[in-house]
Amino acid sequence: MYKYYKSKHITFYKDKLSKKRIVSIGILLSIIFFALILRYSYICMYRGDKLAAMAQSQYCYEENIENLNYRVFDTNGKELIEHYFKYYAVIDPMFYLKYNSNKNADEIKDIKRALIKCNADYKLPDEINNVCIKNKIYYEIDENTYKKIINISGLERIKGFYVYRNSIAKSDKAWNIINMLTRKFDSRTGKPKKQYCLEMYIEDKVAKNKFTEIKIMNDIYNDKYNNKIVMPSDNINVKLTLDKNIQDSIKRIISNKKYDKYEEISVVLMEAKTGKIKALTQRDDSKPNLNLGVASNHGYFPGSIFKVIVEEAGLDLGIISKHDVYEYTDAKSRSSEKKNMTVEKAFITSSNDVFYQIGEEVGFDNIYRYAYKQGLLNTVLNLYDEQNGNFEVIENNITVDQVRQAAIGQKIRITPVEALSIPSTVVNNGIYVRPYIIEGFVDSNNNYIEKEHSIKRRVMKKSTAKILKEQMQQVVNSHFGTGRNAKISGINMGGKTGTTEYYEIDDHNKRQKYSDGWFVGFFEHNKKIYSMVVLVRKININTEEASNTAVPIFKEIVEELIKSKYV
Repeated sequence: MYKYYKSKHITFYKDKLSKKRIVSIGILLSIIFFALILRYSYICMYRGDKLAAMAQSQYCYEENIENLNYRVFDTNGKELIEHYFKYYAVIDPMFYLKYNSNKNADEIKDIKRALIKCNADYKLPDEINNVCIKNKIYYEIDENTYKKIINISGLERIKGFYVYRNSIAKSDKAWNIINMLTRKFDSRTGKPKKQYCLEMYIEDKVAKNKFTEIKIMNDIYNDKYNNKIVMPSDNINVKLTLDKNIQDSIKRIISNKKYDKYEEISVVLMEAKTGKIKALTQRDDSKPNLNLGVASNHGYFPGSIFKVIVEEAGLDLGIISKHDVYEYTDAKSRSSEKKNMTVEKAFITSSNDVFYQIGEEVGFDNIYRYAYKQGLLNTVLNLYDEQNGNFEVIENNITVDQVRQAAIGQKIRITPVEALSIPSTVVNNGIYVRPYIIEGFVDSNNNYIEKEHSIKRRVMKKSTAKILKEQMQQVVNSHFGTGRNAKISGINMGGKTGTTEYYEIDDHNKRQKYSDGWFVGFFEHNKKIYSMVVLVRKININTEEASNTAVPIFKEIVEELIKSKYV
C-alpha cells in the first residue's frame, strides 16, 4: 500500500513538472514568435529599402574608371593631366551562365559578333570549355567595339555582362613636369621613389583618397542595366603654381620648326616676388627634363650668367666697386695692346678677361658662399630625379686657374631651375626667394585644404642688388650689351647672357666640342616682375652664342605673353 501510494505520488509529481515545463516552453516560444513579428515589422517599416538595396547590390559591379585617385590643377583651377581612354568588356561567368536562359538570343549573338571582330580569341562563357566561374573575364576592346556594344538593342537583357571606359593619365611624355610629379615609381628600377622627395610628399597627402568608380546595376528580375558614376566628394587634390596658358604658350614657341636644329630648349618662368613657378617646360618631353638637369652630372655649365654671383660677392663684401678699372686684351683686335675697362662695362659686355681678375680678388670661398646662399648648390623643388649644382674643383687644392674658370661659369654646373635665383634675387632687392611649384592641396571644388609657401632670406645688401639690377638692365638697353636683342620698347627688363664651351664623347666615341646658350632675365608687366631662364643646348659653336639663340627666344616669349594677356 505504501509503495503504491509512493509510486502514484511520484507519477503525479512528474506529470505536474512536465506540465510546468510545457507551459514554460510555450511561453518562451510565444515570446520568440512575438519578437520575430516585431522584428519583421521593423524591417518592413524602417529598413526594407536599405536591405533591398543590399540584396540588389549582389548584382552591382564596381570598376575604377581612373588610374589616379586625385586631380592636378593649375593655379587657375584648370586640369593639367592629359588622359586617354581604354575600353573593356567584362563577363561574370557564373552570373552569365545561370541567368541567361537563351544563349542564342539576338542580343547575345550581336555581342559575340562584336567581340570576335575585335579579337578572334574573345569568347563568352558558353563558348569556352572548362570556363572558371569564380573570376570575372576582362577583354580590352577598342573604341568602335565599345560604341557598337552600348548601342546593341536588348543589351539590358544580358545578365553578367557589361562594358566600361577607363580614363588613363598619359605617360608618353615621361619627362613632362606633370608626369614627373604624379609618377611614384623610379622609371629605371620600377621601385617606389625615396620617401623624402616631392612626389612621395604628394602621395602621402592623397593616400586616403578613393578612386572614381562606375557602378553597373544588372537586375536579374527586370531587364534593367543602369550605370552610375560615383565621384568621391572628400578627396584631396593637388594645385600647382603653374599657369596652363603660359605653359602651353611657351611650349608652342619653342616647339616651332625653326628651332629643330637645337638638341633641346628649356624655359622656366617664375613670379619673382612670390617664388611661384608659372611655367616649366621644354621642346621634347620624351627626353630627360632639362630644367631639372635629370640626365646631367649636376646640371650644366652656366657660363657668363654666373658673373652675376661673382660681382655680387665682390660688391657686397667691399672687395670691388663697379667703377674699379681692370686691364684687358680685346679679343676682337689683332693687337696685344692692353686696354682699360670698368667692372660695370665688363659685366655689360661680358668680358672674360676682366672677370678672371675679379674672380681672383673675390676668392673662391666667397664665390662659393654666395652661390650656396642663392640655392645654386642644392636641389630647389626636391624632385626625385632633380640634380643639384656643384663646383668642379679639387677641394683643399684649388688652383688660380680653377678660380678664374669658376668666375666665368666654367667650373660650376647648375640647373635652369636653380638659375632662376640669379635674376630673382636681384629684383627682390637682395632677398632670395626659393622657387616652388605646389601651391597647395584643394578639395573637388578647388577650395584650399592646405597652402604651401616659399622660403625667403636676405643674401646680400639692398644696395648691391640695386647695382646689379641697373647693370642687367644695361645688358639689354645698351647698344653694346650682350642681351640687346631682348629689348622690347616700353618694357622694364634686364638680364645676363651666358655662352659655354665644353667637351663630350659623341656616338662614335670621339671627343667633341659643344656650346650652350643661356639667358637669365626679368621683365615687368602689370605691376608684377617675372624671372625667366632660357637654355638652348648645343648651339653652333662657330656662328652662334647666347645673344642670337637664347636671347631672341626670351624676347619672343615675353612679347607673346604680353600680347595674349597671360601676364
